[in-house]
Amino acid sequence: MVKNVGETKYRADATYLANQVAGQMWVDQANLASYDTTNTGTYAKRDNWKTVVANTLPGVPNGTPTITVGANNVITINITWQAAGQSEHNYTFSTQILPRT
Repeated sequence: MVKNVGETKYRADATYLANQVAGQMWVDQANLASYDTTNTGTYAKRDNWKTVVANTLPGVPNGTPTITVGANNVITINITWQAAGQSEHNYTFSTQILPRT
């Protein structure tokens, strides 16, 4: 039971973190491409968020989480983690960032 509660907490944390950065991206639309983790440059808001993910979830592999910004501002956020003695878990969130009105 303790194992299941821990897994549930990590899934909830990953969901919260993905929604958090998606909201931040919506507010910061002028810099949307800077959030894409395939960009080799640094972007403080993206990099700080990645640090929060690594500090919140156990066993976050190097290079994750990832954010891709595709055509029509469709974003995909992928967060991977692995608790000790557990298999690797993954949470993927996709949405479209529409211009604010």
